[in-house]
Amino acid sequence: MDYKEVVGDLFKDTDSEARLQCISHDCRMGKGIAVEFRKRYPMMQGWLMVVIKGHTFVPSALLYKGDIIEGIPVINLITKKRAWDKPTMETLKKSLEVAKEVIIEHNIKRITAPIIGCGLDGLNWSRVSELIKETFKDTDVNITIYKLKE
Repeated sequence: MDYKEVVGDLFKDTDSEARLQCISHDCRMGKGIAVEFRKRYPMMQGWLMVVIKGHTFVPSALLYKGDIIEGIPVINLITKKRAWDKPTMETLKKSLEVAKEVIIEHNIKRITAPIIGCGLDGLNWSRVSELIKETFKDTDVNITIYKLKE
């Protein structure tokens, strides 16, 4: 596994094989960087709602390959039940474990992500970054985390 953090715009990184984001089970995507994902992938929210409909919330990850921008699909980490809830380190861990399975199954070698689980969700970035490294340590995935500023 190769892991790095950079300052910049993850949407300008067109070498990525998949982008990763956190969302809620209700698929609201109405605040934070999720709004930008919703704008860039206009069919994704509806697709997610159809896939999730009728299912009870469990931390998971869903790969969206629909209206792909620059050929880059999105791995949606479902880390909380409702948009206004807060994820826990445990729900994030479970979602990342499912994402790892998806990444291996689809032979994805390079993913990009914003600082997940922090911002509006309020988790501690140093703990989250360690969790990401721990989850993917035995893979050959290259992970680039994009920060807006240092």
